[in-house]
Amino acid sequence: MATKAQYEAKLKELAAEEIKPPVRAVEQRVLEGQRLAKVAERDRAELAKNSCWDPTMIDWLPIVADGLSEKEAAWQVAARPAGDPTIIEGAARLEHLRAKLLVDLDYVAKRFDPPGLAANVSHVRDGSGRADLLQDIAELRQLCDKHSGQLAEINADPSVLEMAMELAEQVRAAIAAQGGEKADAKRARDAASTFFEAVYREVRLSGAYVFRDDPKRLADYRDQG
Repeated sequence: MATKAQYEAKLKELAAEEIKPPVRAVEQRVLEGQRLAKVAERDRAELAKNSCWDPTMIDWLPIVADGLSEKEAAWQVAARPAGDPTIIEGAARLEHLRAKLLVDLDYVAKRFDPPGLAANVSHVRDGSGRADLLQDIAELRQLCDKHSGQLAEINADPSVLEMAMELAEQVRAAIAAQGGEKADAKRARDAASTFFEAVYREVRLSGAYVFRDDPKRLADYRDQG
């Protein structure tokens, strides 16, 4: 009898070029796999007479059907919009720090009128979204470094930039980790679908051959997914 551990090992053994995403609704395929598994178990003795295939596919079929269902559920969770507190709360705090840095630089632009600073501040202020927010913090660091003397003259708090840079790195790392988890979940779902389709096809084709002269039982092995 195939085990869950063996199933997971089989998925890992699949080469990248072998893995294909589902082409049909996963929920429907799972139900069809579970149905065919019951039919094949009932017909195990007759199917064993077909020497051209591996009858252990009958044991694998319910496992790959349940496995596909689990991997699809995990993928659906991973594919949802970002909900990581580090990202959500970090982005909110970064917005606050970004605003403080813009106030300081805007005052420097108006007080000392250094070339190009007003335009740069306006450009950063127009950004939106998390990707823009992280880019804004990077640009603000460059502006703060370039105009550090003038910021010191207006007594701007240097810790604001330090906090922004540290927080931006934390948010960037959390986004990268989330992207990795999403990619892993998709790869696992696609591998599970690939393995399912291979086992399903073997069982169905063997049944269709064994019962080729029995129209009623042959119908059980037609692809209904």
